[in-house]
Amino acid sequence: EKQINRPLLYLTGGLVLGETIALWMTAEQVWIGLAALLLVFSGALLRGAVRVRGRGGDRRRRPALFGVIFLIGFGLAVGAFRMEYEEWIVRREQEVIGASEGKDVWVSGLVTEIKNVEYGVRARLHDCELFEGDADGSRLSLKEQKIRNLYVYADSAEALCLGMQIAGKGTCEVPDSDRNPGEFDYRMYCLAKKISGIFRAEHLELLNEADESPKPLAHLKWCYWQVREGIRQFGLLLERKLERISEPEDLGVLKAVLLGQKSELDEGLYSLYRKNGIAHILAISGLHVSIGGMGIWRILRAIGMGYMESGCIAFVVLLGYGTMVGFGPSVIRAVFMLVVSFCAGILGRTYDLPSAMCVPAMGILLSGPFMLTQASFQLSFLAVGAMFVPGNVLAKKWEWKGIRETVWISLSLQMVTLPFVLLHSYEVPVFGVFLNFVVVPLMSYVLISGIFGVAGSFVWEGIGILMLGGAHWILELYECLCQGMQQIPNANAVLGVPSTWKLLAYFGLIMGGTWMMFRFGKRWLLLWGIGVLVLLPWSESGLSVTILDVGQGDGIFLEAEGRTMLVDCGSSQKQELGEKVLIPFLKSQGVDQLDTIVVTHGDQDHISGIRELLEDNESGIDIGQLIVSESGMTDAACKELEDLAQLRKIQVKTCKAGVSFTGVLGDSVEILCFNPVVDGKKAQEAASDRNAESIVLHISYGAFSMLLTGDIGIREEEELLERYDLSPVTVLKAAHHGSANSSSREFLDAVKPAYAIFSYGEGNSYGHPAPGVVDRCRELGAQVWETAESGAIRLWTDGNHLRIYGWLDRQGGI
Repeated sequence: EKQINRPLLYLTGGLVLGETIALWMTAEQVWIGLAALLLVFSGALLRGAVRVRGRGGDRRRRPALFGVIFLIGFGLAVGAFRMEYEEWIVRREQEVIGASEGKDVWVSGLVTEIKNVEYGVRARLHDCELFEGDADGSRLSLKEQKIRNLYVYADSAEALCLGMQIAGKGTCEVPDSDRNPGEFDYRMYCLAKKISGIFRAEHLELLNEADESPKPLAHLKWCYWQVREGIRQFGLLLERKLERISEPEDLGVLKAVLLGQKSELDEGLYSLYRKNGIAHILAISGLHVSIGGMGIWRILRAIGMGYMESGCIAFVVLLGYGTMVGFGPSVIRAVFMLVVSFCAGILGRTYDLPSAMCVPAMGILLSGPFMLTQASFQLSFLAVGAMFVPGNVLAKKWEWKGIRETVWISLSLQMVTLPFVLLHSYEVPVFGVFLNFVVVPLMSYVLISGIFGVAGSFVWEGIGILMLGGAHWILELYECLCQGMQQIPNANAVLGVPSTWKLLAYFGLIMGGTWMMFRFGKRWLLLWGIGVLVLLPWSESGLSVTILDVGQGDGIFLEAEGRTMLVDCGSSQKQELGEKVLIPFLKSQGVDQLDTIVVTHGDQDHISGIRELLEDNESGIDIGQLIVSESGMTDAACKELEDLAQLRKIQVKTCKAGVSFTGVLGDSVEILCFNPVVDGKKAQEAASDRNAESIVLHISYGAFSMLLTGDIGIREEEELLERYDLSPVTVLKAAHHGSANSSSREFLDAVKPAYAIFSYGEGNSYGHPAPGVVDRCRELGAQVWETAESGAIRLWTDGNHLRIYGWLDRQGGI
């Protein structure tokens, strides 16, 4: 009989697998799958307990193998149940919040977190209730169901302290999920923090201070919140000290790396760090814990304090620091792995890194299962795991030391985390692994310089400024190195989000290559290289079309035969559309080159994202040519786009009715411009009416056809009917977001779309789409799709068959 080595590892693996399955499957599928697995595990365990006859006579199957199966199965069942239970709670809470959307409501709860954000203050309320009514106590609860946690956003909250019971008046809503591929999923981010809703406060009032009654439990809670508030105030004091002694250009970085406060971090600098693969240094991580915790422990040991006393004091200090900066996954991991190390030393046991890593991992996932989806959790634990396997294990087998061992462990870390970096940022810095050889070791000196600088400022600010000088020059070096790296061609590889089969193939090759290298030598590193090739973006056959959900506006992306085209991208509802929607979408698709951009006309709800893209020289998206309507060249908005394009040396072309774009999307896709007509009086009329000058494109690929109509009205539709023998189309992108002044009965009768797509923003002030227009499309037998309902709408065709789905519909889940 053999003992099970590292049982926590198998238990944690099962827990992760169970939560993952439950997250992406329906409840019925989960329970059927668990029942099937239970039968398999029961049979395996039963068989393992039975004596069987083999060549060597009677023997008992090794119980360790079946113990491993049991641990994985048990962890899987617990993980699936925990995720299902969490989803059930979230559904109930969001039903309550959904019932209050659009109403003025009151919310009461306990303040458990206060944080400065870009647009004011964000507080976390615990044990919340929603009410309707006035503030005079006559409020009526919307439901008896309480809500565990809400984020409260307010302009200011100077009087707020941790532990206060407060009430506020405002509006409550469910956090927005990602409505387009590549867009940040704020809803999942909130769920990972066990936040079910967002409350936007117009007014806040104090109900009572933290309970100071003599009851032992209440008094203990009061003391707890007093300590928490004291730690928070100490953090604010440190922020003020940093503001006095640091250079303005360093302040945001130092607040981030020392205090976990990123609200003042310069966006340009953060983007530069991220593109070069060193943004991880801005997070509170194991390096902070190692320097702080181990430093304190060694000092205490050096002055003669006992092992246990030193460890306990170091733990308390780290606990206070973690409370001040916010217990993110990397901080929790580092603190509790260090605690396990102290405990192992006290008990005289060997410290095992994989087992120690499992302790905080299980704690985080059992407390908040949705944390499994976050990059901070995934990358933190994967990086530590990769340092052990394949890093340390193979380095010891090959007896590598010094620089070879360092390079190998760094390579192992990069290879294991690569797919998850792509899942969240869609690109990898080609030279980031080399830059980190310089950046990471120097980061220790930045932290030490910052710690001594802040500490010295309590004696005299001059000492603090002097001690902080080292951090300043290292940060200057970081910026110079990053800017230098960005001058190298193809410094960033945009690979997009890897599909499921690519992830499975990649990790199969990584694990297979690791095993083969362990057994047969370094030459099997070739399998790792093949794994990287698997992740490269491959051009899909056929024509793919994505109608982006830009709110009130239009944005259409097309790709075929490795060629790309964008038709409009703007919004009158969403701010920073280029940065938050367009660029992330393109990179998530593995696109770093837009061969053609077509601007149908100059309205802001069609061009705002394009303007941002043209203005952003650091976006990483190259542009081949910009096409505008000939009549639109007199429009100030289109002229501005032309000027921006010329500054970036992008070719600008004009088009008018009858122009055919050959080769723009390859040889198999035909694109014909139907509008605008430029001739004398009509040119003057078009110049005074942006909607009338809209470019109308007819796109055909095999038996598939699509009509993109911009913002044309009924008059332009009549002209199209006069000039062209319009035939039925597969897909119609309804004109002017479904305005009542477009999509006339005669026009729809001519084009007879099988699918009608309406791009508009929910709750827009124009009343788009007009109910009559939607009804006319349905009466003709068209299947209606709306971005406000389905998010981005995606189509793919091979010229004969068509797939269509909405992004929100595809995601499923809660």
